[in-house]
Amino acid sequence: MHSDTVPGINNHDVNLQQNRVIEARQLQQMLVYKQAKLQLLRLRQERLHKKYQLLHSGIQETKLVSKSFANHCKPGGRGVQLKDSHVTFVLVDQNSKNTFTQEECQKVAAKRQELGSLANKVKELIQSLIFSCKIKGEPSSTDVVVLVNEQLKKKSANRFVHQYLQLWEVVDLEKKNLQYNLKLNYLGFLHQRFTITVGPVARIIATNKLIEANIKKSYPTINACVAFAYVFNAECSHDLGSSKNLALETHLTSLLLDNLLDVVEEALTVKIEPSNLIKTSFNSPSADQLDLQLQFIDCKTGHIVTLTLDMTCLKQGVYPMEIFPS
Repeated sequence: MHSDTVPGINNHDVNLQQNRVIEARQLQQMLVYKQAKLQLLRLRQERLHKKYQLLHSGIQETKLVSKSFANHCKPGGRGVQLKDSHVTFVLVDQNSKNTFTQEECQKVAAKRQELGSLANKVKELIQSLIFSCKIKGEPSSTDVVVLVNEQLKKKSANRFVHQYLQLWEVVDLEKKNLQYNLKLNYLGFLHQRFTITVGPVARIIATNKLIEANIKKSYPTINACVAFAYVFNAECSHDLGSSKNLALETHLTSLLLDNLLDVVEEALTVKIEPSNLIKTSFNSPSADQLDLQLQFIDCKTGHIVTLTLDMTCLKQGVYPMEIFPS
C-alpha cells in the first residue's frame, strides 16, 4: 500500500513543477514582449516630442510675426499721407546767367520721366499692400518698409513649416507629345512617377520605385527594404483616374512614409533591458503580412527566442500602437 502511493505523490510533484516551469516561461516571454513594446513606445514618444518642438517653434514664430504685422495694420495707427513728389527743373540759372544746352535738357527730361515711372510703380505697390493687408489710410514710406519686412518674415516662417511637412520634391518633368512624366523624390528613399496623358480620355498612372541603395545605407542590418516594398507596392502601377487624385496620392504617400520611417528608425535604435536582443529585422511572409522580428538569447542556456510583432497596419498609414506578438 505504501509503495503504491509514493509514485503518485512523486508524479503529482513533477506535474506541479512542470506547470510552474511553463507558467514561468510564459511570464518571461510576456515580460520580454512588454519591455520591447515599452521601448518602442518610448522611442515613438521621443520622436513625436522632437517633431512637436520643431513645429511649435515654427508656429510661435509665425504668430509673433502675424501679431507684429497686425499692430502695424490697426486703424488709427501711425501713418502719414503720401504726397506726390514733383521736381522743378530750371533751364536758366538767373544768378549765374548760364543756360543749359539742349543735350542737358534732354537728359533732365529723361531722368524726370524715369523718376515719374518709378513713383507710379511705388504707388501701385503701396496700394496693393494696403488692399491685401486691409490697411486704412496710407502708411508712410518707413511704415511700408517695416510692413514689407514683416510680411516676408511671415511668409518665410510659413514656408518653413510647409517644407517640413512636405516630404517630396520635384526632380523631373518632361513632355512627349500629349503625355507628361512627373517624377517626385521622397527623402531619397522613394521615386514616384506620374504618367499624365492629356486628351479626350485623360489618365494618370502612378508608379513607385524604391531607392534600395539609400535605404540599405540608412537602415542597415534590419532588412528595411522588405518593409518599404510591402508598404509601397514597389514597381506596381495603378490608375489614379482624375487629376484631382494626384494631390491625394502624394499626401497618402507622405503619410505612409512618415509612419514607416518612425517604425524603421525605432527598430534600428531599439534597446531592451536586459541587453539580450541579438537581431531585429522585418519579414514579409506573404503579400498581406509584414512582421517585425526581435530575436533574444538566453545567456544561461544559449536558447534563442524570436518575438514576432505584427506591422501589417503600416500599409494603411496607421502607426502600430497596439501590437501583439504572433
